[in-house]
Order: sequence, then C-alpha cells, then structure tokens
Amino acid sequence: MQGPTSRSFEVLRFSILDECNFSCVYCVEDVRRSAPDFVPARILLSYVEKLLTQLKLKTIRITGGEPTLHPELLEIISGLRTMGVADIRMTTNGHTLSRVIDRAVQNGLGSVNISLDAVSKNAFATMSRVRDGEGVISGIDSSIALGIPVKLNCVVMRGLNDAEIVPLTQFARERGIIIRFLEVMNMGPLYGKSHSFLMPESEIVQRISETEGYAERLIRDANSTTNYYRTRKGQIFGVIANYSDPFCGDCNRLRLDSKGNVYGCLSSASRENLAGADLNGLLDRALARKQNHFLGSETSMKAIGG
Repeated sequence: MQGPTSRSFEVLRFSILDECNFSCVYCVEDVRRSAPDFVPARILLSYVEKLLTQLKLKTIRITGGEPTLHPELLEIISGLRTMGVADIRMTTNGHTLSRVIDRAVQNGLGSVNISLDAVSKNAFATMSRVRDGEGVISGIDSSIALGIPVKLNCVVMRGLNDAEIVPLTQFARERGIIIRFLEVMNMGPLYGKSHSFLMPESEIVQRISETEGYAERLIRDANSTTNYYRTRKGQIFGVIANYSDPFCGDCNRLRLDSKGNVYGCLSSASRENLAGADLNGLLDRALARKQNHFLGSETSMKAIGG
C-alpha cells in the first residue's frame, strides 16, 4: 500500500489479546488485572486475511498483552503460515514461554523478542511488579536451545533500572544474543511525564562503553527501529531511541489489535475498525496518520503491543 509520503506497510504488529501476567510500571497504573477476554483464533485470523487482500506483508509480529496466554496461540501461528506469511515473529515477556516455544516453532514461529528489564531480583520486581523472574530466564534459554533468533528488549527508566544496563549487556553476551535498550515511551501511565524517567541513547551507550569498551555505531538499516552498536569486545547491542533519534521517517509498520482496530502509528490513539467496507480508504487514512517524530498517547502499550 503506497501513500502520499511514499511509505508503505510491510510489517504488521498483531496484538492478539490485551491482558498480561505482568504489570510493568511503564505499561499500567497498578497491579489490578482483569480476566482475559480471548478472541477466537478464527476471528483474529480473519482480520489478517482481510488485510492481506490489500497488503504484501513481509513480516507479522504477534504481540499482546502477553501472547503466550492465548489458548489458541499455536493455531494462530499455523494459520498465519497457511496464509503464506513466511516471517512470523513474536514479542513476549517470556514468563510462560518455555511451555509453548517448541510447539510454536514447529507451527511456524521463526524468532522471538523477549522483554527483560532487569537481572537483579529487586529491580525485576520493581519494573514488572512480579516477584519471580526465573520463568523469563527459562523462556530465554529454551528459545536459544531451539536455535531460533532471540533478542532481548529492556525499557530503561532512570532511577528504577538504569543500573541494570551493564549487567543486562553482560547477560546477553554470555548467551550470544543481542539486547536492545528502549528509551522510555511517552505512553499510557507515563503520558505527559515520561521525561522524568528518560535516559537518552547517548547515556545508555556511554554506560556500556565505560565497561565493555568503546561502542561503535553501525549503519542503520532502512525501516529499522534500532540503532546498533558494536563494542570493542565485539558484542552488538541496540538502542531504540524514539526520543533522541526518531525512526518515523521510514516506518513501515501497521498495528492491529484483537478487536479488529487498525493503528497507523504507535504515537496516535486514532484507529479504524476493519468492519468498515472501504479497506483502501482505511489504509490510506492509517498511512496519513504516521508522524514524523514520536509524540505519544494515553493508549497503554498493553492494548496494541508496542
């Protein structure tokens, strides 16, 4: 789908439910959780099928909430593969991942991004409001053992988990995987006050360079959300710098939630529902809503998967 800005949608971030077993401080106000309202796989897949009539999607990333909580996750993955989607990925908090990862890969899952905001127990509990992080470590190691690409994601919040940057970098190096540090986003409970927690890209890179050796910035790939660096020790890590170095200019991502709502931009709460008859018009409007820099919104990351 080509629009007036010469950008197109090639990647779909598909939030299959809006509930989670974590209550991360950058995502929700408190620890209250409601019972998940699962939309059946057949309905979720029908949304994607409709989009595929107009879009040549290269990648679909399954998100949530926490996607491993959906009882029909495996059917969703195999259904996407049956539709001809070659590149199926998933973002997860990893807590229950080890229970399903082997079958998910058998059904067509190609890679996972796993959220890990701390390795120390206290910082992990502060960030996730969940006491036990062992399930996440198990999910990481189970995924690595299967030989699929694994990346770690860490949302950095000054004063809460910024002391975890170096330990997390070392954790990733020990396992031979890439970690990406995200500048905190101006969304959900942090809308309008995220600046007080912001640790910019330059400081994140400096922290790592001080202990891991000078970090050289690599050439950013087109459409990538991440600036990658290589340390003197040869380790590659990334920073998603939505504030310091916005990547909106060549963004090719469309977002779809479990209710059939389509979001053209993470930085906008505006949405269109696929129940409308004019799919071409819907996609044109979604494309027009893409921002040139990240503004943020009151929408929780839990609803649309980041």
